[in-house]
Amino acid sequence: MKGITNKEAYAYDNENGNFSTIKNAILYDKKLTALAKIIFMSIMNDSIDYYISQGLLIKRFGESRYKIRKGLKNLEKNGYLKRKLNNRIEEGCKFKGHYYILSEYGNLNKDVNPDGAVEFIIEEPIVTIEENQQEFLIYLDELGEYIEIEEFNRKFYEEMDRCSDGLITDFEELREVIKPILKKEKQKIYKELLSVTEKKAPNYSQKAQTKFEKYLKKLVFDKNEIPERKLVSSKWLAFQCEYPAKQKIDHETMVQDRMSEAMADGDYDF
Repeated sequence: MKGITNKEAYAYDNENGNFSTIKNAILYDKKLTALAKIIFMSIMNDSIDYYISQGLLIKRFGESRYKIRKGLKNLEKNGYLKRKLNNRIEEGCKFKGHYYILSEYGNLNKDVNPDGAVEFIIEEPIVTIEENQQEFLIYLDELGEYIEIEEFNRKFYEEMDRCSDGLITDFEELREVIKPILKKEKQKIYKELLSVTEKKAPNYSQKAQTKFEKYLKKLVFDKNEIPERKLVSSKWLAFQCEYPAKQKIDHETMVQDRMSEAMADGDYDF
């Protein structure tokens, strides 16, 4: 309705150098994530000579390296950014990595040298194949026995292919993708092993159950182990023996027992 508003806004004066702008076409591009838009605006707002690094972007926005890389990849996928190998290494460049070309037109997927493109050098260390393979072996060791589960193994290598660029795998991204898949697999294993508690001793106690669950969670979720069911059953039995239920006092039975003892000793008067 004319003359009626549902908002108030308080803004700084547009002082020279203390504000940023972004085209509406980019701001409202539904293919871009919110972080990708902020990263793009931040880089474009810097001068050409300003030194940019992924570490600086992490510090600026308080996000993890994985999320910053994800934002950059989102821009690259939608034509706002193109990454090229920094072939100026041999010309005395102080770091090894890539440089980026950015375009407000989102046309970098279409044109080789589009108009309006701006080049920025962003530090992004190059990982050697040997270093990447070493990281792969470390990750496999962390996964433990879970990598031997057929379904998990299949999903792992599918995601690894998706997170790889030729012979190099982005293990930071792979770890983030695998984390919920691994958690789901662990929950399934835990639930299956916890079923041994269905067999309870007559003197079963809740404390034994609590202690056993804590032990099993540590084994499955923290140590990435998949213990044999026979071993888990033995451990459950041990916990029940170690933490038996307190005996309930039956007062009627207690009185009868004392009367019987008294009659046997001849020490009674009733």
